[in-house]
Amino acid sequence: MAKILLVEDNPGDFILLKSYINRSQLSVSKICHAEKMGEVPTLIKEDSFDIVLLDLTLPDSKGVDSVVALDHLLPSTPIVVFSGMSTIEIAMESISLGAQDYLIKGEFDEKLLAKSIQYSIERKKTTERLRESNERYQLVNKATLDTIWEWDYATSQGTWGGGFSKTFGYAEGMNKYGKAWMDEFIHPHDRERVRKKLKYYTESYIENWQDEYLFRCPDGSYKDVFDRGYILFDVNKKPYRMIG
Repeated sequence: MAKILLVEDNPGDFILLKSYINRSQLSVSKICHAEKMGEVPTLIKEDSFDIVLLDLTLPDSKGVDSVVALDHLLPSTPIVVFSGMSTIEIAMESISLGAQDYLIKGEFDEKLLAKSIQYSIERKKTTERLRESNERYQLVNKATLDTIWEWDYATSQGTWGGGFSKTFGYAEGMNKYGKAWMDEFIHPHDRERVRKKLKYYTESYIENWQDEYLFRCPDGSYKDVFDRGYILFDVNKKPYRMIG
């Protein structure tokens, strides 16, 4: 059962929105009402909400500033903006600043509102999962002595994690590499063997690859590297990404 916070100063619009919610097929346990942004901090201390419906014209906050303020107060809660302003610029800016959807007053009914609420809640959950995943990736990069890396087959571009600079001594900004990286970094005695082995794994649809070779440091010396990667294949058994 969803708890909804409605931030709207116009009594008529609040009654209409509440009516839409009540007539929809949404499972709602509670609807709270704030007439201005200044009332929100007290309400969120008393209760948690699954979604916020936000008007962009409030007595103490206007336009996209309201989106920024609300996203700061409730960073994990989805925001659906509804406004009388129909300009695409304001809609796009609202979404770029944290809103999940933008509805124009007078142009939606209970069905469209219900869909927007449901989709926005799921979209926010997905965004939060991605954010948490990225945070874990960054923490692993900082905590491990290994060099975490990834390779995109479509763009022929790769990225080394923070361990690359710590382990090999390259500058912080040199964490991107292209398809010629083997020629640039792997010792000539190992290069062709590594290239052939990786080609064999991708052509044979083998997901777990590993190899050992000498890797060149910026001072011209070499370090012995044990490298492991996991190859991701599409439905046609073509590699599209590799992480390791």
